[in-house]
Amino acid sequence: MNPNLDAGQPLLLGIAGGGYSHAVVADGYGYDSGTLYHHINFGWNGSNDAWYALPNVDTYTNIGTCIYNVRTAGSGEIISGRVTDAAGNPLAGAEVSCKIGSTVVQQITTNARGIYALCGLAKQQTYTVSAAKPPYGFLAQQAATGDSQDYEEPGNVWGVDFASVTAGPPTAFDGQAEALSGTAAAILLEAADDQMPNPPGQLEYVIMSLPGAGTLADPNGGMITAVPYTLVNNGHTVLYTGCPYFDGDDSFGFRADDGGTAPQGGASNTATVTVSVDNHIYTIFEPDLYTIADFPFHSSRHDARIQSIYHPDELDGAQTITALSLKVHQVPGQTLNEWTIRMQHTNWTDYGVGDFLAGGWTTVYQGTEPVGSTGWRTFTFQTPFVYNGIQNLLIDFSFDNTYNTSNGMCFVSDPGDGTRSYMDYADGEKGDPLNWDWAGWLAGYLPNIKLISTVTAEAIPGDVSRNCRVDLPDVGLLAAAWLSEAGQPEYRTECDVSPSADGVIDLLDFAVLAENWLASYWSD
Repeated sequence: MNPNLDAGQPLLLGIAGGGYSHAVVADGYGYDSGTLYHHINFGWNGSNDAWYALPNVDTYTNIGTCIYNVRTAGSGEIISGRVTDAAGNPLAGAEVSCKIGSTVVQQITTNARGIYALCGLAKQQTYTVSAAKPPYGFLAQQAATGDSQDYEEPGNVWGVDFASVTAGPPTAFDGQAEALSGTAAAILLEAADDQMPNPPGQLEYVIMSLPGAGTLADPNGGMITAVPYTLVNNGHTVLYTGCPYFDGDDSFGFRADDGGTAPQGGASNTATVTVSVDNHIYTIFEPDLYTIADFPFHSSRHDARIQSIYHPDELDGAQTITALSLKVHQVPGQTLNEWTIRMQHTNWTDYGVGDFLAGGWTTVYQGTEPVGSTGWRTFTFQTPFVYNGIQNLLIDFSFDNTYNTSNGMCFVSDPGDGTRSYMDYADGEKGDPLNWDWAGWLAGYLPNIKLISTVTAEAIPGDVSRNCRVDLPDVGLLAAAWLSEAGQPEYRTECDVSPSADGVIDLLDFAVLAENWLASYWSD
């Protein structure tokens, strides 16, 4: 609520209590003795307009609806806060700006109460927010917007406040980044500075340690092979490239220097950037227009089944699918027994009047599924499915319970080109849903899904741990499998690295490690 009010944008609330409900407008907030109050406009000629400590509003005790980010023009998220001196007094006229890297996205000034609101910002974006009002000094901060959608957490950010500080060295921020294996990813290094020495000097960014499973490059200076390394031209972007078969977390360290002298300036702390390297490919079916529905989690009945047709232009070509995710809005009321996902190719583009398709399925996943949580929920297949990228893909979801509870709800979309789903439910009288072959009922919508496939690449000889170098983790894995043979519990196929691949973990395999000891994927 408060980011909207900081921006001068009232909100509509739906309140209820005592058997009654009402729509009201929140148009301000403030504090009294440390308690947060909101000013509520009831209508009714102002007879009940007052300051209330939410969620209690007069005789109403529940806020069931909040309509926010209502504007006459434009859209986007809000970052808001307050600028004060060291004693907490508001500073009017302070300049507040937000940046992505070195690019200023927006700049405004605080009002008489020291409040600012940066509006219309991009969703799911991290900004560096800074304040300036000579002779005061302020530390920049990072703020990440979310994605304001119906039934989801708001994407606005409130309380990015600034209080004047004394001069000191910069603060380097630990960072999180994502990269696809084998692909260069630009990573911004972030640090906060008090803008002193005055006038502010430009920060220098220094790489202090290199990643273990990838490389770093300076866009202005080339490959970084030794540390410490100062980025050229006050740059603070590096290019990270993970080796093609690595999947996991990698990291490197950096610090910032403002050119001052300690303790008023100089070098910052050393921060760590953790890079989550992913060797998967994601195909997401999630059109902009969507709603929610109780399939495939129709758990208000014992059993349920839905099969849906996805077209090739929605699936990004041929791939070996190793997992599937559903976007869950509300979890089912009970565990799903015999939760089963099946797939097959089909030339059907939609369903006419007919029956469930009974044969030709590949069971890719089956198990007892706990209630789980909302958001993208992933099911890692026991049997991967090789999709040819040419035909339509038919996906079948079902479960077989012995009692009913409340429905789960998933996000679904209707492409508007026919009846693409076929479904039914029962309370045990129709037998195992996997064997249903009669007429159910039709729908145009499809569950929103994420298909996951794995990038395949051969590891360097001896890299049993697949961390892109031959080192102690590889020795540990071979030692754990020492003298084991194929078929025994300790045996691991990836440890059988000798050229003969003889089904035994022995000295021949350790010889491969010795020959390639300390080699890396990036070695010449």
